[in-house]
Amino acid sequence: MKFRVIHQKTPSGAHSPYQVVEQPMGRGVGWINRFLDREYVRRLADKSLYSYAHSLLYFVRWWESVHHTANTVIYFTPPNTTGCGLTRDANGAGPVCTAC
Repeated sequence: MKFRVIHQKTPSGAHSPYQVVEQPMGRGVGWINRFLDREYVRRLADKSLYSYAHSLLYFVRWWESVHHTANTVIYFTPPNTTGCGLTRDANGAGPVCTAC
C-alpha cells in the first residue's frame, strides 16, 4: 500500500486542507484525518497541520513496513482520551473516577 498527503486548496467546512489517503484507492486514513480536522477547527496554523500530516504519514508508512499490514492502522479507533469520567458515588458523597 502507498500513502500520501493530499492538499485541498479550498477545504470545506470543518475539514483540514491536508488529508492522508491510501493510494491508488484514495481511501482516507480515518483516525488521522479526524485528528487533522479537529486541529483545523481549533485554528491551528496551516504549517503545523502540514507538519502533523507528514509526521503521521511517516508513521503509517513505518507501521505498514514493519507489520506488513496497514489495515490495523487504517481502521484503528483510538480510545476515548478525553480524561477521567467523574461521577457521583452510590451515596452521592463525592466524585468517583469511572476510568480507574
